[in-house]
Amino acid sequence: MKLKKRLIVAVCLIIIMVLSGCTKDQGPSLKEGLFSNEDVKRILEEEGLDLTKVSEQPSMKVDTNITPTSYEVGENEDTLFIYSFDSISSCKEFLSIFHSTYNIENENLLLHIYAAKNIAIVYEPPQEFSAATAAVSQNISNAVFYRMNDVKKVAFQGGGDYWNTNLDLEYFEYEWEDDKGEERLEYYGRYELSMTFLDENSEEVSDLVYQFSINENRSIGERISSQEGESVLEKGATYSRSSTIDRPIENEALDFMIEWNNYEENFTLIKSNKVF
Repeated sequence: MKLKKRLIVAVCLIIIMVLSGCTKDQGPSLKEGLFSNEDVKRILEEEGLDLTKVSEQPSMKVDTNITPTSYEVGENEDTLFIYSFDSISSCKEFLSIFHSTYNIENENLLLHIYAAKNIAIVYEPPQEFSAATAAVSQNISNAVFYRMNDVKKVAFQGGGDYWNTNLDLEYFEYEWEDDKGEERLEYYGRYELSMTFLDENSEEVSDLVYQFSINENRSIGERISSQEGESVLEKGATYSRSSTIDRPIENEALDFMIEWNNYEENFTLIKSNKVF
């Protein structure tokens, strides 16, 4: 039985940093690994977004000496701003100020922000969320993640007597130097988790808890419950979850635990050669 899902519309503050090693057709035109406004505009347009340059000012004023380039985007002619900085550190400083300014003065604004190394992209959709808004936001997110990164993929698989589990991870990571000369690690990943119940009584799984380790000090987990006693599994006796991760998975094998309806199973997810 399909789960009933509740749509929660909130401010989307998505911070995505970009790997310095870009392929030939993605190459930035500034210092090695940095992007210009023209680079970002070209990549967004190649991902299907129609950008028209306009003279607009951001709704939220941020304390910065950088004047963004503004564009209309999407069928609703929403506004998008591209901020170009001379370093990753300067961009990160802007992001920190942006968040502080938003939290203090502008909590009612609906803003989407993305960061691509030395570039910050602020998307201002209409205050009422729509399918068109979601499409533009997703296109920007995918363009930044896939086109402006050297994305790597890894899959983990495993299971026991009652559950079969797959974890597909796409990620990038790189080191950069801050203004103090200290090395910093930037990491961002997206994963798809799929857990399939192997027993025939899948309709009885009304409470589900899972947890898996990504290194010695950190685990990821979730609890899913049905208040009405309905199954939390989707069609095919499967529970699927899409999420993000900001720390590297250091383990070659992941300890995985599942609890359901007062039962528990533990097994190991192993790196596989699966292509996705």
